[in-house]
Amino acid sequence: MENYLSETNGFSPGKPQLPQKIEEMYKKAHAAIRENPVHDKKPKKEVKKKRWNRAKLSLAQRKDRVAQKKASFLRAQEQEADDS
Repeated sequence: MENYLSETNGFSPGKPQLPQKIEEMYKKAHAAIRENPVHDKKPKKEVKKKRWNRAKLSLAQRKDRVAQKKASFLRAQEQEADDS
């Protein structure tokens, strides 16, 4: 239960004081809107998107990679056979 309360910032439907807190929160928000109803646009943050593409491998590199994987697999099989 403590985990739930910490993750949900104390929100729990069983708390009796909760509706009062929510009502107070909305009253404060509406009062602030009435004081200054103009929505201030915030400047958009310029985000440079990052993309990572794997470098293409040549045919020889791909074949070598497969050969390495096969050799690794066979070594693992031999070790299992030796252990049992």
